[in-house]
Amino acid sequence: MAANVSIASPVSAHDHSQVLIARQPIFDVDLKLHGYELLYRSLDRTADIDVDAASSQMITVGFMDIGLTNLVENKLAYLKVSADFLASRDAMALPAARVALEFPGDTSYDAEFLALLDEYRAEGYRLVAGCGTVTRETLPLLKRSQAIKFDVQALGLDEAARQVGRIAPLQREIIANRVDTEGEFATLEALGVQFFQGFFFAKPKVVSGTRIASSKLTVLRLLASLYDPEAQVDEISALVSQDVGLSYKLMRFINSAALAMPRKIESIQRAVVFMGLATVKRWASLIVVASIDDKPSELTRTLLVRARLCELLCKEIDIDDPGAAFTVGLFSGLDALVDQPLAEALGGLPLASELKEALLESKGVMALALACALAYERGEWMDINFAQLSAPTIGALYEEAVCWSNEAMGGI
Repeated sequence: MAANVSIASPVSAHDHSQVLIARQPIFDVDLKLHGYELLYRSLDRTADIDVDAASSQMITVGFMDIGLTNLVENKLAYLKVSADFLASRDAMALPAARVALEFPGDTSYDAEFLALLDEYRAEGYRLVAGCGTVTRETLPLLKRSQAIKFDVQALGLDEAARQVGRIAPLQREIIANRVDTEGEFATLEALGVQFFQGFFFAKPKVVSGTRIASSKLTVLRLLASLYDPEAQVDEISALVSQDVGLSYKLMRFINSAALAMPRKIESIQRAVVFMGLATVKRWASLIVVASIDDKPSELTRTLLVRARLCELLCKEIDIDDPGAAFTVGLFSGLDALVDQPLAEALGGLPLASELKEALLESKGVMALALACALAYERGEWMDINFAQLSAPTIGALYEEAVCWSNEAMGGI
């Protein structure tokens, strides 16, 4: 970004040194956001993670220090807890209306533990039996849960389908986790599964022999025009102004809290004066990407977090143009947005060679930043590294990226 542009930073960097927190979306059948599972890693463990200690840190750091609204806005927060943590009743410090407590579906239990689950339900807590399969032994646990969750990849699609049939008579909500493909989503949706978690939504629906939709072709043409190295201020202004919706959204975004501009900006030309042409091009491309309306809005939000984290990581090590890393993060999901292989989607865009190398060949420092961002959003803790930055630093930058994306989505 241009050096004279202030970006609002709701989270002070390096505040939260004991736990890493990531989030993964959970969708309903219409691909509307239902909630987030919060993934967390205690930094005082390198191998065997103490779930109870991490859960306590999650309550202190995630909900008290960072703020539940910053993490999940007004959606449900799904939190994995152990039977011992439930028994400690520390979870009752959490707001019952905002959280879902997921405990192992194969937990050993006695009458006292079943009474404990009844107590949580009486207090209004949403209980989720994780990795639950229906057997005579697990039935008392499943009956006390509002939802039952299973891992599609661990069970296999056929066995997952059988489990759906066994769960159906219990009239409990079903959450399918690790749904990796559109085909898995469609199969499970047809069987009556209500909620879905996984990265199927961030993958392209590429069907051999099909042509790109005209609306998405328009998006690619707009992006190509924006990234034309010969394009000047007047041309960019004219291009944006031709699309009333794009012009309105871009100006609203530039004046939103996400950018924290020192004064109201009333024209594209004025925005260039304050922000620089390269920065205005990036924000315009963000608005263009967000205009694709047949994709879940969470895909745009995920890409914003990813892009912002890439930018912040590169800014931390003082590369010449950290804003270019934002573009790499944003365009890393262009294949899912336009339903074309990434190489084809990028083929008509006049991007700088280092951007294309980062995206298509995993070369350069921006590719390393992207790899770090992808690992963080997936909760692949052992792969979260970039340059010489510490894990707490990267965690704080991720929190900042999440908070920034919340502001940015409000302005798009």
